[in-house]
Amino acid sequence: MSNKTGVFGLFLLLTWPLSAEEVRVVTQYPSPLGVYKNIRTVGDTFLAVTGGNVGVGTASPLTKLDVYGASPMVSIRHNATTDWAYLRFYQASTLQGDIIAYGSATGLPNSLSIINYTATGPLVFATAGIERIRITSSGNVGIGTTSPSAPLAIYSGLNTANDNGLRICNTVAGDTNCSHFHWGTNKDVYIRSGSASGRVIVQDTGGNLGVGTAAPSNKLHVYSSAGWDGIRLAGGTAATGINIMMSNNNNYAYHLGVTGSANAASPNAFSIWNNNTSSFPMLIKSNGNVGVGTTNPWGRLEVASDGAGTGSAILTIHNTNNGLAGLYFRHDNSGSATWTLQATDPSGPADGKMVVLASGARDFGISINGSERLSILSGGNVGIGDTSPDYKLEVNGSAGKPGGGSWSDSSDARLKKNIKPLEGSLDKILQLKGVNYEWKEPGKHGNLTGARMGMIAQDVEKVFPQWVGVDSQGYRTLTFMGFEALTTEAVRELNDKVKKLSEENEALKLRLDKMEKRTAGR
Repeated sequence: MSNKTGVFGLFLLLTWPLSAEEVRVVTQYPSPLGVYKNIRTVGDTFLAVTGGNVGVGTASPLTKLDVYGASPMVSIRHNATTDWAYLRFYQASTLQGDIIAYGSATGLPNSLSIINYTATGPLVFATAGIERIRITSSGNVGIGTTSPSAPLAIYSGLNTANDNGLRICNTVAGDTNCSHFHWGTNKDVYIRSGSASGRVIVQDTGGNLGVGTAAPSNKLHVYSSAGWDGIRLAGGTAATGINIMMSNNNNYAYHLGVTGSANAASPNAFSIWNNNTSSFPMLIKSNGNVGVGTTNPWGRLEVASDGAGTGSAILTIHNTNNGLAGLYFRHDNSGSATWTLQATDPSGPADGKMVVLASGARDFGISINGSERLSILSGGNVGIGDTSPDYKLEVNGSAGKPGGGSWSDSSDARLKKNIKPLEGSLDKILQLKGVNYEWKEPGKHGNLTGARMGMIAQDVEKVFPQWVGVDSQGYRTLTFMGFEALTTEAVRELNDKVKKLSEENEALKLRLDKMEKRTAGR
């Protein structure tokens, strides 16, 4: 070992061959660094220092530290389990620098950390010499941007909407199992799957949210071409169910939802709840019955009201175009109405009438307590207490007109022809027979019990056959037609006979007076 002019040289000369486990240290004189030039094993350079560069596994290091080999690796180890093993970078003589560390000093066991201790310096990741990711000193992460203004900012220079955003994929099936979060040239935000059919869009203008449509026209617009697809709400409890709350200025006025399966009054019912009145304005039970103002509808539609006065109409049917407004009733699913209850156009020829219409030849009836009280047959005959009237108006029982007045018939001579005087009226009336009788079945005849006065149709038929008819059951009926005229002419005939007898009587009295005077003069 020698020391000449500040240059340190070391020669270790071995006179016998080296084995595989031996190390040979070689230096040159003069040594540029004054340290070991090479440290070699048999035939291989283990450590080399050239021009200030240190090579591990190479005699020609390209950088300050150059590790070369089939599987190059650099290990930094700490002998404690609660501290860092790290690699630190400095610029000039600053005491702060960047650190790549591994350990448990931060309280996170076995964590790998990349730390920038510079107050305003970012952490940058680049590929192909181009910056790709930046983490600023404030914690904002930028992808494709050097100045992220949000916790996560993603920029892309491509123009296609599908590439301007975030893609999350399942590698099992490739791109078809991908989800995309991106935005288009119109600044709308899209969330969709790998296929272009399904999408969620938030519009930049108006803030409309679209599900399944690229052009939402409302704050929430859900579209599907699959028919039944739509919005699904799940959750709640068996007692409370689940609902959507609708508010005005945070006042939850109405709830739209479904009652729970354990609801005692109406389980599994679709309901509208008024939070201000704590009541159900409308409810659809699980059996399909609809209740308006009631939670227990007994029919397909039941409307209830607890108000009074003209302003509390239970049900209103209104045509805003002055047309027909009404109800249609069908007894099958043919699509045609069997009966129609409607109000006609007040400006039309019917002048706002309430009309009951039947399609085809159908009878109409009104029943009370299980019994039909009024019947209108398709031919126009009306029966009161009779379901098969044979006349335009048939009353089974007594009829009254307590208000007085009279019945009127058309009798203008201008409406009549073949006018002839009645003859033999008195004789025909004298052929009629009045009788006392009782009904065998009073219930079929207005419950008229006891002795009645009248005529027998078979007797009348002999004199006035036009007065007798036959009903649908084969029984004879009696209708007095022109009886007033008949009795009038009969009285006239009787009066003529009385007048004639009176005249004959006066003549006899005169003759008698003359005879008495002659007899008295003798």
